[in-house]
Amino acid sequence: AGSRAILTLADGSRLELNQRTELSLTAAWSGQTVRLHHGDVIVQAAKQRRGHLRVATRDSVASVKGTIFAVSSGAAGSLVSVVEGAVDVSQPGRHALLTAGKQSATNPALAEVPVRQAFAWSQEAERYFALLAEFAGIEKQLASLPTASPRTEAKLLRYLPPNPVIYFAIPNLDGTLREALRLVEDRSRANPTLGEWWNSEHGKHVREALDRMQTIMPLLGDEVLFVLSANGSENYSPLMLAQVAPGREARLTEALTRLASDVNGKLPYKIANGLLLASDSEARLTQLAAQLGAGASTPFAAEIATRYRTGTGWLLGFNFAAAAPTRSPSDTAAFGTLGLQNARFLFFEQRQSGGDAENSATLTFQGPRTGLASLLSAAGPAASAEFVSNEAVFALSASTRDPRQALEEIFAALTGINADLAKFEAATGVNVTADIAGSLGTDFTFAIERPSLPIPGWVAAVEVVRPGALDSAIRRLVDAFNAKLGPDQAANRVTLKQESANGRTWMSLQTSLAPVALSWTYEGGYLIASTDRALAARAIATRNTSASLLRSQRFQQRFPATGALHHAALVWLNSTGALADISSLVQNQAIKSLLENRDPVLVVLDTETERMRAVSRTRLTSLLLDALLLQGLEQGGGGTGHAHQHGPRTVSKKLKARL
Repeated sequence: AGSRAILTLADGSRLELNQRTELSLTAAWSGQTVRLHHGDVIVQAAKQRRGHLRVATRDSVASVKGTIFAVSSGAAGSLVSVVEGAVDVSQPGRHALLTAGKQSATNPALAEVPVRQAFAWSQEAERYFALLAEFAGIEKQLASLPTASPRTEAKLLRYLPPNPVIYFAIPNLDGTLREALRLVEDRSRANPTLGEWWNSEHGKHVREALDRMQTIMPLLGDEVLFVLSANGSENYSPLMLAQVAPGREARLTEALTRLASDVNGKLPYKIANGLLLASDSEARLTQLAAQLGAGASTPFAAEIATRYRTGTGWLLGFNFAAAAPTRSPSDTAAFGTLGLQNARFLFFEQRQSGGDAENSATLTFQGPRTGLASLLSAAGPAASAEFVSNEAVFALSASTRDPRQALEEIFAALTGINADLAKFEAATGVNVTADIAGSLGTDFTFAIERPSLPIPGWVAAVEVVRPGALDSAIRRLVDAFNAKLGPDQAANRVTLKQESANGRTWMSLQTSLAPVALSWTYEGGYLIASTDRALAARAIATRNTSASLLRSQRFQQRFPATGALHHAALVWLNSTGALADISSLVQNQAIKSLLENRDPVLVVLDTETERMRAVSRTRLTSLLLDALLLQGLEQGGGGTGHAHQHGPRTVSKKLKARL
């Protein structure tokens, strides 16, 4: 127990074996096969010059050309998990091409196993954290460099093919690629871990890919466009378009010819009239080239054009109407409840604003918002967020429609619960819509404050227009609950208390079924609730002082320029404060660096009758690194010391015999 083994195959592929793993190897003209008899293996497959590298279990075969993936085989069946690239998987009754982050299991019981768990036992955790720290540093350096001016002219939009489903436009990355290569080269010489990765087989493939792009990007215009068009029932055709820089057609043809030879000649492209076109097959390329411009007059194209008027950087658009997938009755009902059945377009955009990257997501509808999508009100003044301190780890604040009206609409849509609702109201004497929803206002905030104890404390501020009616409804609910308890359940009774402290009236709910009591009071038209009365009292004291989150410099600096005075909702994640306490417990310097240098995240949401828009100044690459960091902390235990203690690296006798 505790042992691991790392094997390097003749082609450079690397196998990492978990403890108690047994496998064997066979070679053939079609490629090598790793037969996993039981246990876990992580495969870093080198690029295969001939055939495929396969990992076979008793009920699964994974086939690759070059990627990173994990295969587990046990009593419950087999599980294939992919971290990089693509893996072709054949299992009983199923064949799939898995991409990064995807899994395939032979037993539904294994479907709940997360990807991270499949790699959690790896000896490489420390190395991965060190690499992540280096990538975070490179990302910050790249973000500080001047970027290309926002594009205000949609030069390629007039070539849009028919039935466009996805529109993805990016700036020419020529300068960014050069600087990224320079930074990685410089830092790889100073950092052994990064240098090892950069000079490894995988690093070599990354360099080769970037070098290929480097030969092409300087020969193109200022925008590269990727389009996916619908060409039948759930069939789609991809197309890449870019203008050719004046006088560069010959050089571009030469560069593409070299690139085609590097990828076995499979590069369907065409250069005509100063335009580069590429697709995934000659047939589709010919078809799409003949249909250029057929989608330029669609409503989707008109909406895209509006994005360029204020200048755009990266732009991704999705056309719900053109996709028109066939949905099951249950999916149709779910879309209706969510309010997405009349969704029209979805756009993700990144552009420069005031020297910072500004990211936005906009969802538009065909008609007024409905369902859950309609719960947020149009932007208006709100004060509940004033109760949140500037030390809060997380905060969600929103303005909603009238709660009673919204709840009545939800109950009307969910007709199946009407009988149960009537029975509940008769038993408790509480009318849910009138007594509870009718007592609430339209402004609420939920926050997690920086913890003084191991368990974070939370605070909620909810606008209440009829506090007496709400408290009365709570009393009736408590009485009804206690009345249903039998003599042997007396310990589970709920106790509702009212008491005064420091001139303020507090209500509290206590039961043996919960470890802590819920306390609340009222302040300025708001119910302030928490499981820690001290936190609730501090929230009241925070309002209208410099200690409020809304008045803090960090919050103001992260606020995006949306052109609106008020907003429908905001989300705040103070990763700096949240992770600062953890960093003091961490011994790994790479992890400490990551923890201590993350920026807070602020997302602001604006709504109109037929659209919703979320905006943030947090870079997408920074969010990705945060996600990777948190995932790594969860699976690696935070690196609070030497995270992995391994015994001798041993190889099973059966494996030795086969080798």
